[in-house]
Amino acid sequence: MTLHRSLPPAMAAALLWTALAVPAPAQDLLRTDTGATGAGFGRAASAGDVDGDGHEDLITGAPHESVDAGKARVFSGANGSVLFTFSGSAAGDLFGSSCAGAGDVNADGHDDLIVGAPQTNVVLGRGYARIFSGADGSVLRTLNGAAAGDRFGAAVAGAGDLNGDGKDDVIVGAPQNDTGGANGGTAVAFSGATGNVLYTANGTAGQNLGGSLGCGLPDAVSDDEPDVIIGLTMEGGDRSGAVQVRSRTNFSLRFTLTGQAGQRLGATVAPAGDINGDHVVDLLAATDPRDALGLPTAAAQVRLYSGLDGALLATLSDGALGTGYGSALAALGDVTGDDVPDFAVGEPGHDGKGLDAGSVRIYSGQSGKTWYQILGPAAGAGFGTSVACGGDLNADGLPDCAIGAPGGALTAGHVYSLSVTRWEELGNGLPGIAGVPRLTGVGGLVASSEAELTLTDAAPGTLATLVLGYTLTIDPATSTLTPSPDIVVTGLVTSGSGSLVFSFAWPAGVPSGTTVYHQFRISDPTAPQGQSRSNTVAALVP
Repeated sequence: MTLHRSLPPAMAAALLWTALAVPAPAQDLLRTDTGATGAGFGRAASAGDVDGDGHEDLITGAPHESVDAGKARVFSGANGSVLFTFSGSAAGDLFGSSCAGAGDVNADGHDDLIVGAPQTNVVLGRGYARIFSGADGSVLRTLNGAAAGDRFGAAVAGAGDLNGDGKDDVIVGAPQNDTGGANGGTAVAFSGATGNVLYTANGTAGQNLGGSLGCGLPDAVSDDEPDVIIGLTMEGGDRSGAVQVRSRTNFSLRFTLTGQAGQRLGATVAPAGDINGDHVVDLLAATDPRDALGLPTAAAQVRLYSGLDGALLATLSDGALGTGYGSALAALGDVTGDDVPDFAVGEPGHDGKGLDAGSVRIYSGQSGKTWYQILGPAAGAGFGTSVACGGDLNADGLPDCAIGAPGGALTAGHVYSLSVTRWEELGNGLPGIAGVPRLTGVGGLVASSEAELTLTDAAPGTLATLVLGYTLTIDPATSTLTPSPDIVVTGLVTSGSGSLVFSFAWPAGVPSGTTVYHQFRISDPTAPQGQSRSNTVAALVP
C-alpha cells in the first residue's frame, strides 16, 4: 500500500484513517444551466415560486448577451426548464446585472421578478429596473433612474409588503446618483401596486449608497421579516465603507456599521437568518479592501452582525489577497441539522483549480466554521460570483444551493445547482463494467473507535485507489464532483465479486470541524478514461 500526501505528515496520517459515523454534510450536482459564450451568464438569485407548482425557481442574469443589452432567464425548480426569457432594451444596458425575486407585487398568487439594467452610457444612460409577472412573464412596470450616470439598477431586492397594502414592494439602488452630493448614491423603495416611491435613502458625496442591497429571505430560511440592508462603499471618500440597517416599517435608520479606511465594508450584504436565536434576522457584510487605484490592500472579510443592535457576532476570512472572498453572500437555511441557519460565501478569484477558477464555502451558523468548500471547475470560471438558496430541487426537505460561474469573454457561463444535505453519500460516481461502484461508510468518529469503508459493484479483481480530500471540485471532463486528491492510497485490489473492505481505527488529534471526502477510483477499461469511480462520501469531525 502506498500513501501519497500533500499535507503535513502528522495530519495526513490522521486523515488517512478518517471514516463515517454520523450523517455528514454532502452535496450532489443536481443540475447545470449554461449560457451563451461571453454572455456573463451566472448572476443567479432566488426567484420564489414563479409558476405556483410548490417549487422554488431560479432567475439568472447574463448582462453581456446581445452586445451587452443583456438577458435574464427564469428556470423551473421542478425540472430545470426555462420558464421565461427577458431581454434588455438596447446595446449597453447590462440588463441582468442584478436579479431578484420580487415577491407577489400584484397579489395574483404568483411570485414576480425584478431585473436591473444599470447601463454603461454615462451620458444617456440613467439605468432602469423592470418588474415582470411570474404568471405570464409580461412587464408589470419599468422603474427609471433620475439622471444620466446614476447606475440605477446596480442592485435590486424584493422588500416584502412595506406599506401594508397586501402587495409586495421592491427596492432599487443607484450608487452614483447625485441627489445628496456627487456619487452619494440612493436606494429607493417602490410600491409594487402602483410603482410610486414609498421611501428614499440618500447618501452624501462620495458614499455610493445603494451599490448592494439585502432584504427578502425565502420562507425556508426564516419566518422573521428582515429589515432593509444597504451597502455604502464610499468610493469617493476614504473607502472605509458602511452598512445601513433601515426599518421596514418607515425606512428610518436603525443603525449604521462602519468600516476602517480602505476596507470598503458593504461591498456585498445579505440577510443571514436568525443566527443567534433572538428572533431577529441577522446580517452579513463583506469588505473588499482596495487603494485609490483599485488594487487590493488586505484580505477581504465577511462579518456577521446582530440584526438587533449591530453587535459583531463573527469575522471570517480565508487570509488571501485579491481573491474576491465575500463577493457573493447567501443565507441557505439549516443545512447542518443543528437548528441554526447556515450561509454561503463566494470567492470567484480563488485559484485552487487554476487562476480565478473560484470557490464557494458553506459556513455553519452555529460555529462559524467552514462546513465544506467546493472549488470551481477550471481557470477563469469565476465560480462563486453569485450564490443563492435554490429551493428544494430534489424534494429531500432541505434547501439546495445555486452557484454562478459566468466565465470570461470567450467561454460560456454556468449555474450549478447543488444539493446541500446532511447525508454522507454524495453520488456522482462514474459507471464501469459492473455499473456505478458504491461506497458506504460505518463506524465512529471518536478516537480509537472502529470504522470501515465498503466498496461494492466495482470491476472484479482489479486495482483500486482511495482518494481523500479536504474539498470537492467539479471535473469538467465528466461533469461530476470529485475530491481534491490531498491523500491517495494505492495498491488496493477488489475481490472477485468487485468488492473491497477498508477497516481502520479512528485516531486522536483530528481537528474539530475537519471535513474529509472519500472516493474510490477503479481501473476499468469500459469506463471513461479507463477508470470508474465510486460515489463520494463525506465525514465531518464533530
